[in-house]
Parts: sequence; structure tokens; C-alpha cells
Amino acid sequence: MISRISGIVLAFYLIEKVLFRITSLPFDSYSSTFIYWEFLKKIGSTIYIPILCILLVIIYAKHVVIPWKSFEKGNQIRLFLTAIGLILTWIFSTYNYNYYFDQWHVYDRILLCATALLIFYRPIFVVSFLSMLLPIIGQEEVIQLFSLAAPLLPIRLLILFTVFLFARIVFKRFNYRDFVFMVSCLVGVHYFASGIRKVFTGFEWILYNKINYLVPSMYGNGWFSWASPEFISSATAFLEYFNFPLKVFTLSIEIGVLFMFINLKWARYCLIGAIIMHMGIVVYSGIFFWLWSLILILVLYFFLNEKAVENSILFTKKYFVVAFFLIGMGQFWSRPIPLSWLDTPLNYTHKFFAETANGNVVQLTPKFFSPYVFQFTTGKFKYLNNEPRLPILWGATNVQTSSFLRVPQSEESISNFESENGKIYYNEKSKSSFIDFVQRFVSNWNESYPGENYMDYIQPPRMLLTFPTDLFSDGKDEIVKVKVIETTTLYSKEKGFREIRNKELLEINIPIE
Repeated sequence: MISRISGIVLAFYLIEKVLFRITSLPFDSYSSTFIYWEFLKKIGSTIYIPILCILLVIIYAKHVVIPWKSFEKGNQIRLFLTAIGLILTWIFSTYNYNYYFDQWHVYDRILLCATALLIFYRPIFVVSFLSMLLPIIGQEEVIQLFSLAAPLLPIRLLILFTVFLFARIVFKRFNYRDFVFMVSCLVGVHYFASGIRKVFTGFEWILYNKINYLVPSMYGNGWFSWASPEFISSATAFLEYFNFPLKVFTLSIEIGVLFMFINLKWARYCLIGAIIMHMGIVVYSGIFFWLWSLILILVLYFFLNEKAVENSILFTKKYFVVAFFLIGMGQFWSRPIPLSWLDTPLNYTHKFFAETANGNVVQLTPKFFSPYVFQFTTGKFKYLNNEPRLPILWGATNVQTSSFLRVPQSEESISNFESENGKIYYNEKSKSSFIDFVQRFVSNWNESYPGENYMDYIQPPRMLLTFPTDLFSDGKDEIVKVKVIETTTLYSKEKGFREIRNKELLEINIPIE
């Protein structure tokens, strides 16, 4: 059993690495109308990959297109993977027109939808789906600091099945228990990474972190935009009473997954608890991990229920010990993205304002820059500022800054601490690239914007819920200038929520043809 699991883990690590490498395209490729054709050309240029694929098809021709009935409980697995494929398709086929590359990429969207449906027909289409999905995602990396935090887990579940599929094709072996076990461990790894990061802060997070600070920080970013500063201040003060029980609950889940295979009840508690935790995070911060919540529901429904595990001996000492090791060492074979931070009452927000040809000034919401919504929502634009700033992003910071802000500070003391302990993140090259991005994006928007985006009606929920989302209420108005404003906000019990500083970082003139 240990040798089988070791082989699966090794194969998963290698296949994931190769898959992400070969699906990484030069950014010029996205100016093409058909991304997947650019991917095929890249693969074709490295002759050893096509030759290898042809040889594998020749040798294992009869097994490459094996049906789902060739797998133990194949229909159950088919429904699970098809659901994941359709969810990912919903996200990555309904994004707005990409004005940076000036493309709809219609063929890729259609092909992705068709391949997601074909997963239901044959297992091999899981591999095809991944080869189409990952190049589409790559266009979002053209602007710095894109994060795969949300879609990475479902993508890795598809890669995990690919390992089992190749084992079935080459060795004619498939172990259903091992598959369910590895699915559960992979889910557990992505939660344990966040829990252990919290523990590694020493006592800072456990004893002193104030989760309620999420509320004013995210309010500055646009969450609860309908509320008044007075309401946010009152809500933040009230929610402080729940900090300790929420921290205990969070750690019981994120560290508790390490013991997932004690019994079925505990495994279900961890996953159901994680869903409840995600719902709480939405209320506090507007960070909506609906995708992970759906994945957890699918795992609970198809695999971790009494009927599904009744005849599968999963919760044994062997599986428990191996799971303990795999989840605990997940950072080495799965490299999850830890979602852990120390909350602070101080926050930096970057907002974008457009001046139109008619002289109007409107705020450019993150959604305006779709599909680059994540980068413009998190506001990682400190490289535009030539003054020292603390390591704070979305109200999250390090131990030193958190310790300083643990007690109420005056604006003067914060300014002094910022000068002494802050860092100048200014980067001329990054700034130049950003200016080029905005000029190209907005110029294409000026030229091509149809007046209404029909994708709005079919898009999934956003991961980062900030408001407002509307742009021009009365139709298109050509943009001639974009300004970037950094706003510093601060919350304290005594004075509540307030803006303490606004600074214009950049003014970008948009070329008009």
C-alpha cells in the first residue's frame, strides 16, 4: 500500500510540473484568436513530445479510450470529475472580453465547454480538458501577482485523476480506495498549509490576532459599501467578542485535517466545518471561496458518506498513518498556497479614477479590468509609490507590524513607524509595464466597448466581492486619463473607521486615435 501511494505521489508531482510547463505560453500568443492552436504549435515545435504521444497511442491504442465502466464505481467518479470540469468551464469561459489582447478567444471558450461535457463520455478527455484550460488561464499572468489560489485545488484533483488514468492504461490497475484516499489527502493538504502557517506565527495569531479587523479593512476595499463608517465601526467592535471562539474553530478544521482518517465522522466534520468557515469569511471580508465549498460538497456527496465507504476499508491505522504523513508534508509534493495572515486595523487601498472626454470623473472598478479582476481588487501596486510603506495587503501583515498595531496608535506614531520600519517598494520597470498595460487596455476599450457586457448575466460569483461594480450608468464615455490613488484607512475603538491619507501615485494619459 505504501509503495502504491508513493508512486502516485511521485507521478502527481512530475505530471503537474510537466503540465504547467508545457501549457505556459508566451504572452504574444494571446493576441491570436485561437489560444489552443498556439499551444499545439508550441508542442509541435518540440518534436519529442508529439513523438512520445504517438508512441503511447500506438502501444496502448485499445486502452486510451477506455470507458468509465472500466473503473470501479466509474459512474460515481465520472459525475465527480464532470462536475469539476463544468465548474471550471463556467469560470474560464465566461470572462469578459480581454481588451489588453483585444480578443474574445471564442474558439477556446467553445472548445473548453465541449471538452468539459466530453469528460462524461470518456476519462481521457480529462487530460484534453486540462491542456485547454491551463493555456486560457495563462493570459491572466500578463499583469503581476495573479493568484491561482481558488482554482488550484480543483485543477489538482483533475491532475490526480490523470495519474490514476495513466496507471489504468499502462498497468491495467485502478484502486478505488487509493483514489478516494488521495482525493481526501489533497483536499486536506490545502487546508493544513493555512493552519500550520498560523501556528508558525507563534502566539501572535492564536493569542493576539483580531479577526474582526477584517471588516474595516475590506470596507476600505469596497465590501459592505452600502454601510456607513459608523455602522462598520460598531460592527467591528461587536465582532471582537467572537475572535477567540472563531480562532479555535478555524484551527480545529485546518489542523484537524491532519487526523482526517481517524474515522468518517471526523473527516466529515473537517469538510463541513470548512464550508461553514468559508461562509463566515464571506461575511467578514467578502472573500467568497464558493469554488472550494462546492468541491467539498462534491467530495462529501460522492466519497465521504456512509454508503460510499461502507464496503471500502478506508479508515484503518495504515491509511491514518500514511495520511498523517502526506498531509503534514504536503508542502513538498503538492505545494499548496497557504491562506493565512495577521489582521491589522491599518490598510492601503489603490483606487482607479478615469477622466472622460466629456470631463466626467468615474471610478474604474476592478471588474472594468476583467479578466484581471484579482490583481486590481487586491491592489498590489506599492511599486508605484516612492515612499516607505508597511508590508500590509488587504489588512494582512507580518508579526512586527501586527505587534505594533495591537494597541491603539495615533496617526503620528503610525507615520513614524512607517518611516522607520516601512519599505520603499517603488520599481521603475514594474511601473513602466503597468502604464503600458493600462494604456493598451483602455485604448482598446475606447475603440471596441459595445456599451453592454452580456457575459455579466452568466458569470459565476466573484471570489473577491467588492462594490460598486457598475461603470457608466448612461453608456460609453471615452476615457482620456486614468489616475491611481492610494488611500490609507485606519480603525480604532475610540475614533472608529476613517481615511487618514489620500495620495495620487500616478496619472496615465490614454492615447486617442
